[in-house]
Amino acid sequence: MVKTWKNICGMMALLLLGGMAQACEVQVHDARLRLPPPMSDTAAAYMVLQNGCADTRVLVSITSPWAKMVMMHNAAMQAMPKLVLQAGERVVFQPRSKHIMLMGVHQHMQVGVRVPLVLHWKNGSTQTVHAVVQDMRLLQEGE
Repeated sequence: MVKTWKNICGMMALLLLGGMAQACEVQVHDARLRLPPPMSDTAAAYMVLQNGCADTRVLVSITSPWAKMVMMHNAAMQAMPKLVLQAGERVVFQPRSKHIMLMGVHQHMQVGVRVPLVLHWKNGSTQTVHAVVQDMRLLQEGE
């Protein structure tokens, strides 16, 4: 009887831990979108991803209802088909480095507007973040 009880408790603990691992999300910080020039249908987005999960996470794509296409690019402007985040790893999307391009933007963007970006993970989960539109020309002058 005691052995059976220990087996049941052990199986319940494994189920709970497995559920917690699946519920783990990559943390997203400082999501922002560069205000595009007038008449442009292309915009760049930036953010910080922090994998606090115990396992590797793979970002396979990003979409937005505001754009026809969204792509991840490296610093050389080459498309990145995926982004692998090891456990504990932090990746920064920023100007002149890895960044996210929204192409075919069909919504009018203004400073302060929150643009939804949907992160699609290899495990089938999605995560919606909102990038705040900023006029980053003002930030560049102070650099």
